[in-house]
Amino acid sequence: MRVGDSPDTLEAAYTLYGPIPAGNWHLVGDGILTGSGVTNITVGFEVRLRPQAALAAELDTILLSTQNTFQRDPDPQRAFAPVLFETTVAGLRADAAPGDRLIWRIHALRGDSGAMYIPNGDGDRKGQYPGARIPRLDLP
Repeated sequence: MRVGDSPDTLEAAYTLYGPIPAGNWHLVGDGILTGSGVTNITVGFEVRLRPQAALAAELDTILLSTQNTFQRDPDPQRAFAPVLFETTVAGLRADAAPGDRLIWRIHALRGDSGAMYIPNGDGDRKGQYPGARIPRLDLP
């Protein structure tokens, strides 16, 4: 997703079988920040409950929301080095019925012109940038 582009939001959905209690959600949002001359981007992360009957976000309940400003190493030799983000956020109870969906929404909020965040922590797969993780949510 790129700052100022449409769409500037990514969503991943999971079909639920019932409610999720309130509590702490663990989020890993490692990715890659890219773009010519780009050094930063602020990305929002939300977890939403979307009723089975809803076709879009208008009926979503936001269970948690956080954001992070990613900074890129200006060294051109590290152009695809992953940017790391990990946090724990208190979230609301999801009063989900079977068939409702849990939505993980990631969206570009602001940053350098042309900044692009790619949620993917595996770097170059050759081990040049160790320590990055695949983005994920751990429920309470």
